[in-house]
Amino acid sequence: MGRTVSELNNSLVFDFTVNHHVKTIWNMWTNEEGLKKSFSPNLSCDFRVNGKFEIYFDMDAPMGSRGSEGMQILAIEPQEMLSFTWNQPPVFSAIRGQQTFVQLQLVPLGLEHEKTRVVFSNTGYGYGDEWQKAREYFRHAWGDIV
Repeated sequence: MGRTVSELNNSLVFDFTVNHHVKTIWNMWTNEEGLKKSFSPNLSCDFRVNGKFEIYFDMDAPMGSRGSEGMQILAIEPQEMLSFTWNQPPVFSAIRGQQTFVQLQLVPLGLEHEKTRVVFSNTGYGYGDEWQKAREYFRHAWGDIV
């Protein structure tokens, strides 16, 4: 499972192959059971264009600081592409209210599609110091954890 990371134009792009059928990866991102297993048991998602895409990482935090409050799905192509907005962690308070954009692209590989190429991009970062810290945070979070 090789992985490449690109930081073109202040964006993060991860390109890798996993030994799972595209449907498995798709379900991880587009239904409550998959998101709860992969990210957090606390969420509010409406899996349609303009639907909510809110994942709460800290239920003890005040409203607005629990996770991805206010984020939404931008585009869906079943088992091919998911796009959504994403905010910055509360620790980056100066830019917390600004959003970046995430796009997940899935390409089936292998004779039986038993492998999937995943291209995960997070774009829309600014260039100031706070933005660079947030981008580095997500380079680790998206690249090493997710």
